[in-house]
Formats: sequence, structure tokens, C-alpha cells
Amino acid sequence: MIAAIAEELAAGEQRPGYQKTKMADSRTSRSPLKVRLGIMPSYADDDREGMAISGVIEDGPADRAGMRDDDRILWIAETEVNDIYDYMSALSGFEPESQVLVKVRREGQLVALHVILEGSKR
Repeated sequence: MIAAIAEELAAGEQRPGYQKTKMADSRTSRSPLKVRLGIMPSYADDDREGMAISGVIEDGPADRAGMRDDDRILWIAETEVNDIYDYMSALSGFEPESQVLVKVRREGQLVALHVILEGSKR
């Protein structure tokens, strides 16, 4: 079917026009974040709850709030976080110096941390 469409387009006298569209899913937007949490997200895909982190940056916002390397981020404010896309989407709504409630899973326990976000270093 795709081959037939491609052949039809190639044989036509007019080339198809380019149609610019807006992104339907804001989770895939590439606009830079204004804030940072100060963690290194884990890009490993697993079936466990939340988003794993690979590390906490020393003296960053997460470190000052008490986050640990093996914590799993479950919520940032009102946004449930299950992957890097949720994480980026959650942070996109904040300004530097915002205080946000971040819920993490640590050694099987739910831990609530109050994090004061920093401006992005971009």
C-alpha cells in the first residue's frame, strides 16, 4: 500500500505541498526548561513505579532537600512522574525559586521533600 502511494506521488505532475503543523503532544516539546531539580535521571526503562534517578548533584536543589541517589521520583507537585517525559513536563510549569513538593519512593517508603528549584544553567 505504501509503495503504491509513493509510486502515485512520484508519477504525478505536482509535488505534494509542505504543511507545517503544531505538535499535538506537549510532552515532546524541545523548549528549554527554566528550572532544574539537580538530579541525573536514569534513562533505563523498567516496570517499577516512578522514575529512577542515577544520581543527585552535590549541593543542587534535590541534594539540599534530602534526595538520595537511589530514590524514585513519583510526583512533582501535582504531576505523576513515570518517565523522563513526565519529569520534563512537570518541571516546565515552574520558575526559578519555586518551592515544590516532590514525592519519592525510598527503600519502600513514601518520602515527601520540599525542593526549592534553581534556574537552569543553560
